[in-house]
Amino acid sequence: MNSLGTKVAIPATLGGITSVQVSGWYPDVTDTSQLQQTPSAGHVWDAIDATLCAGAKGSQTGADEQDFSALLSNGSSAGVSIGASGSQFGGPLAALSELGSNLSSLSPGQCDRGWVAFSVPQGVSVTGIQFSATTAGFTTPNAVVKWAVPQG
Repeated sequence: MNSLGTKVAIPATLGGITSVQVSGWYPDVTDTSQLQQTPSAGHVWDAIDATLCAGAKGSQTGADEQDFSALLSNGSSAGVSIGASGSQFGGPLAALSELGSNLSSLSPGQCDRGWVAFSVPQGVSVTGIQFSATTAGFTTPNAVVKWAVPQG
């Protein structure tokens, strides 16, 4: 697994993404928007600060937060929390918007940075973050990258 902050080059995905980075992980984040959305009962929101960059041909679809999942201590995984869509978070995430919400496409070499929130069952810890995307080539395996989440 990679350390948080590591930028990883990947084979071009179907969406044209060629590098991905998870810069930070933030447990138990709270929505500070006027709508005050909350996680479903028995869950908390954990979030990451992620960056996806397009390759030399750009990306017509742009960044897709659905390519991320949180790996959990109980052996399962948590997908992206759709309930957090449009939310705002305090602290280091306050200056970011949801990954993929700013652009519908990326120019060659352009990057999109934003937060991705996961709905995590209470009492279960996140051990890693996984990025999985389908590559553009039939003979190239899917791009799968993992980052370790520090425990403590």
